[in-house]
Amino acid sequence: MICNRRIAGSCAAVVISAAALGLFGPSAAAEEPWQPLGHADREGVTLERRTVPGSKFYEYRAQALTSAPPEAVLHGIWSGVTEQIPAAIKQRKVLSAGAAEILFYDQLKTPVVSDRDYTLRIWWKRHEDSGAIEVPFGTVNHLGPPPAPGYVRIPTIRGDWIITSEPVTPKSATAPAQKLTKITYLCYSEPGGSIPAFMARGAQQDEVLFDIHRILARAKDQAQQSSAH
Repeated sequence: MICNRRIAGSCAAVVISAAALGLFGPSAAAEEPWQPLGHADREGVTLERRTVPGSKFYEYRAQALTSAPPEAVLHGIWSGVTEQIPAAIKQRKVLSAGAAEILFYDQLKTPVVSDRDYTLRIWWKRHEDSGAIEVPFGTVNHLGPPPAPGYVRIPTIRGDWIITSEPVTPKSATAPAQKLTKITYLCYSEPGGSIPAFMARGAQQDEVLFDIHRILARAKDQAQQSSAH
């Protein structure tokens, strides 16, 4: 993803990532305001960024609404870790997998600069009070293999997918109540090595949009499959 929008094509393979609502310690740039990056695109996806104290890279937040139910969105994210591996990933080795947590090691092929590797943990949890579903992810390089020869270790990937139900106001008093699913994708990362920040920012921004559109498509497919049975 560093110099090509396809370097990391899934939430778990991003060479960018999020300050995951304090799930990984002190929230990066918690006091900084979000700055919109253009208007919502044709699928209604909005994108924002904010500065991170002490970092040359931005934190990004993408949001969208979908008619797919929350469980379909969760399935799209979760199954995508092993079912839809981006072409830029030379190797993905699952180190451990459970019903609510996956630990895996990736080697990424990156054009122009040295290839990258990292170990990442992704898990999910449901908030019983609100019903919201979170799918945080973050690097845990100490739990995986050492850097492979010829690879640069990515030091920091952290992020979160937040899935919530949003009520929709009926157009008339007799219309039935409806709900949509809101997807919030937070992401921040440091690619490692000596890559100038200006070279990574555009690709990071593109990758955030690529990832959320990918999940929207997977959630839609999953919802259609479920309704067909």
